[in-house]
Amino acid sequence: MSCRFFAYCLLSNHFHLLMRTDSISLSRVMHFVLAAYARHFNLKFSRQGHVFENRFKSFPCTDDRYFLACLRYIHLNPVKAGIVQEPGEWKWSGHRELSDAIGGPLLDRERTLSVFGSDRQQARLDYLSFLGNVGDESEDELREPSPPLLSAPAMRENVLPSVQTLEEISFAVARETGFSLEEIRRKRRTRPISRARQLIALRSSDFGYPVTQVANFLNCSPSAVSQMLSRDLATRRVS
Repeated sequence: MSCRFFAYCLLSNHFHLLMRTDSISLSRVMHFVLAAYARHFNLKFSRQGHVFENRFKSFPCTDDRYFLACLRYIHLNPVKAGIVQEPGEWKWSGHRELSDAIGGPLLDRERTLSVFGSDRQQARLDYLSFLGNVGDESEDELREPSPPLLSAPAMRENVLPSVQTLEEISFAVARETGFSLEEIRRKRRTRPISRARQLIALRSSDFGYPVTQVANFLNCSPSAVSQMLSRDLATRRVS
């Protein structure tokens, strides 16, 4: 799957991911991750049904400063929650992969540690020092410019995305497809216009907009937006 993970932490009732997606949408990546985990969880505990109560939340990570804030927040989460004294004591996070000389299979250590410098050994030491020098910051300090993440979407190496409003997303799709925004939001529509609406739904989903908000903007029901997202997943599976 075309994505990279930079940090993660699994806790008893939620998890955090710092990740980058490439050609595949964030919604598809998260559907794969959540579905795979739910299957494993249900099989292990002999249960059925949903494991996750709500849809994931996502926020764009737009610069190295916020990348570092997210990295620290995620790997110190068990410490802040009072579960362990040191981040290395928590087995279900990416901290050990970054702090160990050998590493592990999940994280893109090269990209993550490159924020601390080009020398791998020194970068690991600087990463450990970075976590160890944390004071008693409140979560509010990590809400600039976005709140702490459950999942972070596409973080490009050179061109980093910024948060877009629904209007900005829609006007971009309108320019690409040749339809006016009024035509796209109209209830009577053709198949090409339906595809334009689906593009708006997909891109809005990647920026973390809830289904209900997208549905209100497109003048349709939340179930219709959910179907747009589901059709995209089905199409990608076939292709």
